[in-house]
Amino acid sequence: MIFENVSRNYLRLLRATEHFCTQPHSYYREIFRNEVYQAARERNVVIDLGAAYGLFSLYVYDQAKVIYAIEPASSVFNTLESNIERYKLTKIKPFKLAIAGSKGKRTLVGGSGPSKNYSLFFKKGNRKEIVPTMTLASFMKKNKIKRVDILKIDVEGAEEEIFAAKDFPKVASKIHFIIGETHFDNWKDQNSNWGKVKKLLEKNGFTTAWNKTTRVFTASKT
Repeated sequence: MIFENVSRNYLRLLRATEHFCTQPHSYYREIFRNEVYQAARERNVVIDLGAAYGLFSLYVYDQAKVIYAIEPASSVFNTLESNIERYKLTKIKPFKLAIAGSKGKRTLVGGSGPSKNYSLFFKKGNRKEIVPTMTLASFMKKNKIKRVDILKIDVEGAEEEIFAAKDFPKVASKIHFIIGETHFDNWKDQNSNWGKVKKLLEKNGFTTAWNKTTRVFTASKT
């Protein structure tokens, strides 16, 4: 069974409303039907990077103690925040910012493809906004997060710089399990950045695995 107890009720809400998930149905299938994130079994303190409309947060909601849902795009974040309030998802704490390799401000660009994803690395797009950025270590320190049971990361190409941040080694030992999706160094040639991400994670003591078909990776402490 994909869902237990409360999650089944939320799934019905998802199906019944366009407000919770306005992304293409392929993403809905990715999270719920295909269960590409099914390895995320130990659920307690969760950080959801690239939370979008909150589908992964919803997926782990029942067993989570608290979920820090981080989403930088204003239009997407507004929908996420609205539905957290509407459906009383009290375990989910939303944050509007981008986790990156350093603190500052960056241009977030919305792509023009069918998925309408946002990225700090897109060169073209008709939707742009300036967003605050900080490192994962800074975010954990600011929010007094001492342990992360699951770090989910789907950040459209920013994976490498997040794990390459100078202060990432300070919090690597506090993260039990990472699951996420790799993206492309070169979107035209579709060369995955997994090799670089793998090297950075293993350098910080993680054992890694990667599914080439789904481009989903996992990393856990040895």
